[in-house]
Amino acid sequence: MNFDPIIGETINSVFVVYGNSTERKFHFIYELIFEVGDHYLKLLALPEYDEIGLKITKSTSFRDVQKPDKVYKVSRSDKIILSELIDKPLVWVWVLCNNQGYKDGVEMELDTFKNKISIRFLVEASSIWVSKIENANRILIPE
Repeated sequence: MNFDPIIGETINSVFVVYGNSTERKFHFIYELIFEVGDHYLKLLALPEYDEIGLKITKSTSFRDVQKPDKVYKVSRSDKIILSELIDKPLVWVWVLCNNQGYKDGVEMELDTFKNKISIRFLVEASSIWVSKIENANRILIPE
């Protein structure tokens, strides 16, 4: 996939498409949509193989999401990891492949001009799980 149209662009907004878990007190994330510059990056949980789907478009319609009645626009004031992405430039994107050959994750690095933020998106149990990678530093070997 060619990420060139969105690299170096600012993430303007983040949308979460989710469903409720009947057994637990959390939401399943089916899709994440990032408005990056004048493009949209869409991450989808593909339940057949627990893989992640990726799509970059010039526009998006919430009519084509899996559950359009459950779309949440993330605010900068929200106390969740995704709020830290808003107004940050996207520097790097990696597509992750597991030991069985499935593409089940994406990692994004953003530059805050003070430090870099890395966020990982993994598909597990037909849902996208989001985690922040803290203190990712180069290791300097003494000479």
